[in-house]
Amino acid sequence: MADFTPFSLSSLDHTLLSVYIPQNLCFRTADHEQCLSRLQAGINLLMARLPFLTGEIVPRTDHDGAKPGELRIQPGKSSDGMMAIPMLTIKHFAGVILPPVLVRGSDAVKTDDRATVASLDSQFFPLPPILPPEQPRPVMRMQANVVADGVILSMAFSHSVFDGTGTGRVHELLAECCRAAATERPVFLPTDGKEEAALRNRLTTAGEGGHPKIDHSGEIGQSYAYESKESEANTEDSKQLLAADLLMRAFIFSPERLERLRKACSVLLPLLTHLYNQKVEDSTTRTKWPTFLSSNDVLTAVLGVCVERTRGKGGVDVSSPTRNLTFAVNFRRRLAGLPDHYLGNAVMPSRVYFRLPVDEQPGLLDSLENSIDLHPLQGSGIDARGLLEIANLAFQSRAGILAIDDAFLRSWMAFLTGQPDYGSMNLRYGVMVVTSWRDLMINSLDFGPGLGEVENFEFNFGVADGTREQAGVLEEIRRPRLMFIELGLESPTHFNSIRTSIPSPQTSFHQLTKSHIQEPNKSEDSMRFTSSTLSKVAAATATLDQYLTTLKATQLKALARATGIPSSGRKDVLRKRIGEDVSMSVFLRHDPQHGDAGKKELSVLSIDMGIQNLAVAHLVVRDGLSASSSSSSSSSSSLGQPGSVMLNAWHRIGVQELTRRHQQGKISKDPESEEEEPLQFILPAAAFRTFSTTQTQKSTDEKSNIPKGIETVEGKINFDPESLSLSAFILLSALLKAYKPTHILIERQRFRSGGQRAVLEWSLRVGVFEGMVHAVLRTMREIECYADADGLQVYGISPARVMQFWDNDNDSRDETVQKNAKSVKKLKMDIIGELLMSSSSTSRSKQEADSRISALSSWGFDVNTATTQKVVDAYLARWNGSNGKKRTKDGSDKNQDRIEKMDDLADCLLQGLTWLEWQARRARVIGDFTSSISRRV
Repeated sequence: MADFTPFSLSSLDHTLLSVYIPQNLCFRTADHEQCLSRLQAGINLLMARLPFLTGEIVPRTDHDGAKPGELRIQPGKSSDGMMAIPMLTIKHFAGVILPPVLVRGSDAVKTDDRATVASLDSQFFPLPPILPPEQPRPVMRMQANVVADGVILSMAFSHSVFDGTGTGRVHELLAECCRAAATERPVFLPTDGKEEAALRNRLTTAGEGGHPKIDHSGEIGQSYAYESKESEANTEDSKQLLAADLLMRAFIFSPERLERLRKACSVLLPLLTHLYNQKVEDSTTRTKWPTFLSSNDVLTAVLGVCVERTRGKGGVDVSSPTRNLTFAVNFRRRLAGLPDHYLGNAVMPSRVYFRLPVDEQPGLLDSLENSIDLHPLQGSGIDARGLLEIANLAFQSRAGILAIDDAFLRSWMAFLTGQPDYGSMNLRYGVMVVTSWRDLMINSLDFGPGLGEVENFEFNFGVADGTREQAGVLEEIRRPRLMFIELGLESPTHFNSIRTSIPSPQTSFHQLTKSHIQEPNKSEDSMRFTSSTLSKVAAATATLDQYLTTLKATQLKALARATGIPSSGRKDVLRKRIGEDVSMSVFLRHDPQHGDAGKKELSVLSIDMGIQNLAVAHLVVRDGLSASSSSSSSSSSSLGQPGSVMLNAWHRIGVQELTRRHQQGKISKDPESEEEEPLQFILPAAAFRTFSTTQTQKSTDEKSNIPKGIETVEGKINFDPESLSLSAFILLSALLKAYKPTHILIERQRFRSGGQRAVLEWSLRVGVFEGMVHAVLRTMREIECYADADGLQVYGISPARVMQFWDNDNDSRDETVQKNAKSVKKLKMDIIGELLMSSSSTSRSKQEADSRISALSSWGFDVNTATTQKVVDAYLARWNGSNGKKRTKDGSDKNQDRIEKMDDLADCLLQGLTWLEWQARRARVIGDFTSSISRRV
């Protein structure tokens, strides 16, 4: 056996069952000798790089600081029997063939009548699932089973050292070693023995330092595999765990049917979000409710519901509200510093409960049954209650995954590491345990010449239940057995549960809840769920999906353009995109009836990108539902009705001036004025270029003088990343502090502007700055340095799509692109000018406004501050043809109210107003369908 430095297992490793997980890789070959030779060479190379795989697991006794039950991995000794178990054992089975590969649509596989299919029982395994405590326990062992038509490589991994994902990584490393050995080339592995030892120590100490105080005691129970090495009772436990009559079954699930079920469950997300919000409304804990469900979430829920119903029919009392299902979450990508290639245990149990929240409100289920659309599930046998049960478990599963973040995991590891006795702690399992190996790459692995690809992967291992529910077996089905599933997708993959971390396409209509649940006061009656309203909203999703299927491609494109949704792509792709985007209107997700006063309005910050000429418009929005209704409930038909828009700030900023010392540009506040603009007290005065009051602020085009740099009051400013990144940080910090936006709109940059063939340097520079703006915002949100960062939404807005919306005469994108750049700017400036004129008390009436602003004429528009009103007046003066100059008493010109460059101001304001109109139209689409359901129900 290879030599290596002993190292301790992580504290988490000690919580897993001390069992061996057998996995079988099937290779079809006629040249058995070459296959075995290549396999042996690959194993030798892997053991040389990861020698701890040859070691044994023993109690740690090397120093006084070892905790009771603490284990470590050390090289095997010839005197303790480890040498009697070689790393690779070879067995021959005459008249036996490889197990058949189950294929979707048929489980009947033709075999040779004279041959026996490999049973994959204990004689095929290198180690039994449970070893007696007094026997040395190897880290892993392998056995090559030679059958008539191939070789079955059986690998037994200690669960104290590896989890399912870790074993999958070993498969990948072995495949790489086999390929390298066959081609005599160097092998490069992502890890080695020293790194694995360091990573286990890093995981054990992950809880050191600051972390939230969370009670994890409910997840740990006493060891039940065996309580002491001398206990005779353990022998019976081991025999039971090794029972020969365990039944194994493989099931194939239709991905199409599963996807239909996932969509049907997704419709119920608003309902479940509200019901669970009621349970935690008085809690100080922030709960992240899911906005989508994955196929794994739903399949896990299906299994849970089926098993629980089977138990009920078998006479088991399933009425207890504490009955639950436990599933394992791989947290390698959730704990900072733990890489994907870590081989050790990195799983966290998450628990979901079978109780159904709708049962806690009498009559609610009855009111929902008629409004839940079961048409997509026709023939499945799933009724309204069954769908709610599945959706409830899937909802809890996804919520549990969302709750497991870096801070939670550090608290979890601190709890485990702080346990006084490592030998007496085990993860506490539920009445059903679900794990998933769907992320294993086994079917795509190539082991090189002589072995090839894995034809089949068999996992044939069960833990008998007996009287111990913690073993995770379905005790109520006549013979105790663990359920194994084979999912028939693109490649046959055997696994014993559902992978909970695989992403799935985001569901439609998952954010409708808050706009449809009215809680006008805090009385007991008002806190109850308005079942009729929300049930209609839940049904609206299926109704819209059905309606979209009846539209032609041209109609779908027209609907997409009218609501600001990309209109390219195939008809089915466009239909799906419309269904998803329409449901995500901010007027459906925003809840004006909840939260503090600062959350009762939308605070929209619209940014027109530039370096010399960056323009921002801050809009305070109260949608029609919240602005016009003070009653306890509002009809669904009022969704998305235009409300009031207040222009709170409107500036053009020179980004290159932002790095100047703030003291030089600080403005003294007038104590008598309550309408001064807050941004002017944060940014230097030289940065504001709205008015051309000085020669240094005179407007220039973005593309002018870019290669030479910009001359400012303090000298030349370079466009190096360091300067631009600092400017981006200063700008965004000031904007967030001044306006506290809920939504930020950022103009998307194009490489080619105005149809030009060349890529202009100024376009690239502004594009770089755009990326920095997004990066700074993302960082602020992730580290939560901004108080309301968790709810801040950032959107990139395509200028071409804005123009496509307003250019009613030209539906063709090509015609819009070919328009002269000056005419496009003039069109935008005219739209804003007409809007500002129509909203002015001294201007012509809205009826006289140009038809081009009819889309915005239903919005109430006003100006909030005197500073902003000055900008509006200057804009209108310039737009109406005035030169903006005023004569002073001494006859000199006064230029302070003159706007030199109007197009940037027009762009940012038009972008914000257009986006609001898109959101309102999307909400009205949902409102129309909800209203039709109201009339029908």
